[in-house]
Amino acid sequence: MKSINEHKLIILVDDDETNNFICKKMLSIFDPTIETKEFMDPTVALQFLNSSDTSNIRLLLLDLNMPKLNGWQFLEKMSLANSDVVILSSSIDPNDVQKAKSDTKIKDFWTKPLTLDMLGKYFAA
Repeated sequence: MKSINEHKLIILVDDDETNNFICKKMLSIFDPTIETKEFMDPTVALQFLNSSDTSNIRLLLLDLNMPKLNGWQFLEKMSLANSDVVILSSSIDPNDVQKAKSDTKIKDFWTKPLTLDMLGKYFAA
């Protein structure tokens, strides 16, 4: 079982302001001690991840459909060790789900919006 305390920082990469608000709200309800950092621009998120100490990041929630870089392009350029990546997307394309399941960098594929049930299952695994 994952300790919630192990998860010091959760990164949100999504260009949708409403979704980021929902994610932060769900995370704060689930555990008020969880810290989040959101990026609406995936290129800025990449700069942060590739130039910062990322040892305190335990989960990255990644959207697929974004301008500049989509989620798949983001994953190709991302360097992040010891952290789980979960796709959080509105995509219902079975190809996206299959691609996510076959990518070793991706822990899971969740359909928006983020729920307390999703978080409960993730942290209980």
